[in-house]
Order: sequence, then C-alpha cells, then structure tokens
Amino acid sequence: MKATLTIFGLVLVLVAGLFIGYYAASRRPSATGIVTPTPTVENMIILDAPKPGATVASPLKLTGRARGNWYFEASFPVVLKKADGTILVTVPAEAQSDWMTTDWVPFQVTLTFPPQPAGTTGTLVLKKDNPSGEPQYDDSRIIPVVF
Repeated sequence: MKATLTIFGLVLVLVAGLFIGYYAASRRPSATGIVTPTPTVENMIILDAPKPGATVASPLKLTGRARGNWYFEASFPVVLKKADGTILVTVPAEAQSDWMTTDWVPFQVTLTFPPQPAGTTGTLVLKKDNPSGEPQYDDSRIIPVVF
C-alpha cells in the first residue's frame, strides 16, 4: 500500500511537471528568430528621387518603391503642395510591376506644375491609396522640397 501511494505521488508530480513545462513553453515567443516589425510609413514607402530637401522644377520625375498594400489597382496619389498648403498638382503614381504582394514594388510618376518662385518651399505627399475612405487606413509620407 505504501509503495502504491509513493508511485502514485511520483506519477502525479511527473504529470504536473509536464503540464507546467508545456504551458510555459506555449507562452514563450517563437524560437524561429523572426521578428515582424510594426509597420511604419518608413518601412512602407521609399522615395529614391528626389531626396528630401532637393531643389525641384517641372517636369519632376519621382521614382521609388512601396509595399504592395500601399497601392490600390496599381496606383496611389502623389500631391505636390506649396508651403501654404495650396495644391499644385495631384497625380497617381503607377506600379511598375505586380502590386498584389506585400513585397516592395517600384513606382514612378512625372509631375507637371506651374513655375514657382526660386527658393520657395513645398512638400511632396505620397498618400497610401485608401478606396474605403476609412480614416484608420489613411497613411502618407511627406517629403520637403525647394522650388
């Protein structure tokens, strides 16, 4: 009888230990070493040209790359504004390859706008295309420029 209770106690401790070990292991982060960064505008769209603060004139060619989910139907809006917020031009940037991916997709667009006084400033706004109109899906990258 004493041996049966001892064996039962050992089995109970072993089962409890296995349960605790399994529970603790299931609560740990994945051991794959893969870390998924939180999406930010900086890792969603990159403007290769022009660089921030560059002096620009019409016609202005923009090139860069954006994650596929920045596009809708292979394009997204680009807005050029004067320093006071006046919109000079709005044109869709076009994907240069398959945009139905979460990988980088190159884009280009040429903006044609009226001449601006030399030395004045403005901004390029690269807007995530948001056909839903829901504000939680809005995103944009603002690039300062000099005319």
